[in-house]
Amino acid sequence: MIMRRVLLVLFLAAACSAQVTPNLGLNIPTPGTQTNTWGFLMDGNFSLLDNLLSGVSPLPSVNVSGAANLNILTSGSLNGVLNASACADSFPPAWCSGSDMGSWIPAAYNALPADGGTIQISGQASAYSFSSPISFTTNNKIVSLQGTGTGAATLNYTGSGTAISVNWGGQHIPDDFLSRVNLTGPSSSGSTVGINIGSSGTFTDQLTLDNLKISGFGTGITTTNGGGGGAFDITLRNVSLIANGTGFAPAAGSIALYMYNSAIAQNLTCGISLATGPEAFSVFAGDIEQNGNSSTTGSICIAGNGVSFHTYGVHFENTTPSTSGPFIYASGTGNNININGGDMLLDAEASTTVPEVINFAGADTLNVESTGLSFSTGITLTQAILSTSGNCSIYTKFRLGQTPGSVVGGSGGGPCANIIEEDSQAAGAGNVQALNLRNWVPLVYGIPATLTGTGACATRSGASTDSPITGPVTCTGTTGASTLTITPGLTAPHGWTCSGSDVTTAANVLRQSGIGTTTTCPIGGTVNANDVLTFTVTPY
Repeated sequence: MIMRRVLLVLFLAAACSAQVTPNLGLNIPTPGTQTNTWGFLMDGNFSLLDNLLSGVSPLPSVNVSGAANLNILTSGSLNGVLNASACADSFPPAWCSGSDMGSWIPAAYNALPADGGTIQISGQASAYSFSSPISFTTNNKIVSLQGTGTGAATLNYTGSGTAISVNWGGQHIPDDFLSRVNLTGPSSSGSTVGINIGSSGTFTDQLTLDNLKISGFGTGITTTNGGGGGAFDITLRNVSLIANGTGFAPAAGSIALYMYNSAIAQNLTCGISLATGPEAFSVFAGDIEQNGNSSTTGSICIAGNGVSFHTYGVHFENTTPSTSGPFIYASGTGNNININGGDMLLDAEASTTVPEVINFAGADTLNVESTGLSFSTGITLTQAILSTSGNCSIYTKFRLGQTPGSVVGGSGGGPCANIIEEDSQAAGAGNVQALNLRNWVPLVYGIPATLTGTGACATRSGASTDSPITGPVTCTGTTGASTLTITPGLTAPHGWTCSGSDVTTAANVLRQSGIGTTTTCPIGGTVNANDVLTFTVTPY
């Protein structure tokens, strides 16, 4: 009996000396002491877990930054991603400061590492109002600002000047800068700007805006930040620019701007305003409706010089054409405007006379290729294109649903001296040439253009081998006045228009330097040694 009592005491002592886990204090049975039995230590573990999970006993501290919960949408930091909305929590992260998004987002930006990172904004039923401008201006510190949750996060700017500025330098680092955000401003009639992209003396480049709506600003998006450095390779994808003064107004020198599947509507003056540039702007698909309020405003306003503007498969529409501007108003010099496919529609009004859908007032080149044109019963369209300058060229190939008074009509000094109409409708006065181009279809891929040049472009490297009508090339010769002659390898009916940009040195301006031939087109200007140029040629 005494021996049994001694063994029992030794057993209980061994059990009581069992180890525990370091955080929750769970018992760890000593191996071999509870063989084939459940044991009171295991019972104790479950009692402890029950108290902790039910809230009877407080959980020990755990290493979570931000709010005192584990919700990944509101925690201050998760895998290096900062959530600015966590600054509104009862226990905000240590990096937070201020009382609204105008302070919280910059605080998150400052807390990111030197090379940047991701900042999230949690979607909620009400808007986040802020009055202090938000700036991302640290060189090479790239940020992605993302709305999260089931709907877009709404940022309501109530201040003056620019709501969001991006000015971190042109380091060729692709970035989805802003996505799933609804940015609203105080007034479309004021001077506020939604987003300003650019950098002082250089480019901010390869930046994307995605699934974004901007409304209520004097200008939705511009690229004039930091003294006119401009922007390069900027992409707008699924972006809505609605009810601003002007939707998008890029600065001079901005190169390679692209819009995909976007909507531009109800902007008071211009949907897109190219008053001083840029040198290359392309719009792919999407919807452009009801912009402008006079014959010298409209959906696309081109008052700059040397602009290369292209649309592909875009739907233009005016539901109240008597109070809206034309789809395109162009008054600059040396511009190359190409409307490819898509359609233009005037509807919803009766007994209305519309003077034109395109007001072509500059010394430019306009090409309209396989674009539908139709208007509702009761609307009278005086002419599809009103030309008021004789120093220009027009090629049209409308798909007409209804017949306007004329395809091209002139006033003042117009119409253009060189007009080519493939349509069967009669045109206004001018040099109209009968021409059938239906069987002329250029190969746009698979064969390279032949390039020759002078100055810095006398020697070249890296020419495009994919397309005869566009591509990059590096001019490796001596800095100075230079020319680059493009031979696409295709014969145009009458000639080529061409444009070029110096991607490396923004201050260098390239222009078409001569009429060229049906097989060649020259561009010229000052080019520095080893600068990269891009070029585009278009037949007419």
